[in-house]
Amino acid sequence: MSSPAHRLLQLDPAWAAVERVCRRISFLRAVGRERDAERVLRTDFVATVTSLQEQAEDRAKVAARARAVQKLEQMRANRAVAFAHLLSPQLQEHLYPEEISGQVQAIRKMRPLIARG
Repeated sequence: MSSPAHRLLQLDPAWAAVERVCRRISFLRAVGRERDAERVLRTDFVATVTSLQEQAEDRAKVAARARAVQKLEQMRANRAVAFAHLLSPQLQEHLYPEEISGQVQAIRKMRPLIARG
């Protein structure tokens, strides 16, 4: 959250809604809910950007900035999902050590059976 683009967005509260909508779209896509993401894109995103364009002198500049926000949020969502996938097993092991230990022991017992096939 320390990128120059993100700091720029933080300085302009009018863009906070665009950032939130883009983040929602990005996370919906990241978890495989493409239809929901497209619906939010067609409704909330378009309405939010249109509102900003109506107040701006240069509509093209607003559209370009909105696309940049979209790309930034998609990148952030992808990184967050990847991090969650990496961290999840460690967190599960930390929170439920007995359950994980039991699963590991069950897998070890099954390995000889699977190898014999």
